[in-house]
Amino acid sequence: MKIMPDVPRVMDFLPRKDTEANLTYRFCKACEQYGLKFFCQYPSRWNESPGCRFDIVVHNGKYIKALIEIKRKSRNKKRGEMWINTRQCKKYMSFGVPVFLVYDDKDFAEVLNAI
Repeated sequence: MKIMPDVPRVMDFLPRKDTEANLTYRFCKACEQYGLKFFCQYPSRWNESPGCRFDIVVHNGKYIKALIEIKRKSRNKKRGEMWINTRQCKKYMSFGVPVFLVYDDKDFAEVLNAI
């Protein structure tokens, strides 16, 4: 169903900071180019945890090969080091598979080659 306003008007598009959703999309496109299978927003309830929702799970159809956490670029250069000490990271690490943190497009090649 298409709902049109009484008086259509033109609105300016004012780009904001790059979002995690946009970065996730670009990373998934890169996974496709590498021929990797992936699943976005993968819910989990293993290891007696209350559950996680991984940003991206790279798999081979039977097993999970890696967990990808997408974070928007920050001015704080130590943000990655700080994330390692968070409850979220500790929970992700409890699954026993590689966890990769992606901040921007520059991280794609390193992460995809490691997988």
